[in-house]
Amino acid sequence: MKKLVLLFITLIGLGSAASAQKYTVQDTIRHTVWGDSWKMHNNVMNVSTVPNDSVTLTWSVTANDFPTSWKNPAYTGICDNEYCRNGMPTGMYTARKFAPNTKMDFYLQFNPEDFTENGTHYVTVEFTDGTTIRHTTFIVTKQPTSVNNVSKQNDGISMYPNPASNELNVIFEANSNIKNLAVYNLIGKPVMVYKVTDNNSAKLNIESIPSGVYFLRFIDAQGRVSAIRKFTHY
Repeated sequence: MKKLVLLFITLIGLGSAASAQKYTVQDTIRHTVWGDSWKMHNNVMNVSTVPNDSVTLTWSVTANDFPTSWKNPAYTGICDNEYCRNGMPTGMYTARKFAPNTKMDFYLQFNPEDFTENGTHYVTVEFTDGTTIRHTTFIVTKQPTSVNNVSKQNDGISMYPNPASNELNVIFEANSNIKNLAVYNLIGKPVMVYKVTDNNSAKLNIESIPSGVYFLRFIDAQGRVSAIRKFTHY
């Protein structure tokens, strides 16, 4: 009987080890650029405590709002520990396996000198080891190299994912003094108002609103609408 109990406990332990968290990723990486080339690193970590428990990850780009010039293969690419894929990759890719307690270097690289659009944009990457799915979002703000290039459209605002299902992430400039975010439907009726508690970002729970197209109004401390963005809820 004791042997059976010990065997049962051992099997439980092995099952727990197998289902334990094996890798971690950074949730969000932000960077502001002007004209210099740059790499935004996301050091994916194998956190398994089981000896020789290597991790092999498959990844794909699931969402992005990069302008056309930002996707140019001559200027942009995404790299894992095996290869670099130029432009905005559209397939699923498998990285080289890496051992416990080691990092897999994964990064977005770009040369913004030839980007024709300024502003804040994002790309979201999904990772999986066949069991656990994780996401990381690279948020890039391209500043104009000349003051004369500034326009109203390049106001540092980014929303992701868009379309969105449950949550909508919003990024804006810290000096824009945004205090409230108001959701309006297509006929101009207010649906929800969110109070901003961070100085440059917000995560909106939109799960309860009906599916459709909406406008998000950015309202400053004086009650003025400083920007409007459209998003889709499904």
